[in-house]
Amino acid sequence: MKKFKKFLTFLAYNAAFATCLYFGAYKGIPGFMNVIAFFIWFVFIVYVLTCGNEEVQIVTYNSSKSKYAPVSNVLDIGYIGVLVFYGHILLGALYVIQWVIFDYMIKKGKELVESTSS
Repeated sequence: MKKFKKFLTFLAYNAAFATCLYFGAYKGIPGFMNVIAFFIWFVFIVYVLTCGNEEVQIVTYNSSKSKYAPVSNVLDIGYIGVLVFYGHILLGALYVIQWVIFDYMIKKGKELVESTSS
């Protein structure tokens, strides 16, 4: 049941993000782009503020072991491409930066987990 809940969460998040991106970027409805902009800025700020915390790094590493991670990476590339294609360069750049920060936290979390288990 826990795996199904994770799958539904993953599906709901990506469906909502893709829907807002479609109606905001492609259809040009400003309200949907405002939701996307808020979400990207919010996650970016949270990542910047928490990227140095060791507990967050460990939790991020543990959550990156999900079987949905490769699918998530492909979707992220698509989201960035759509944002940049439709002229939202800053939001695309912030998405890339938060992706790099997330990867940094995963690598640091892996180092911390390996150093404590040794």
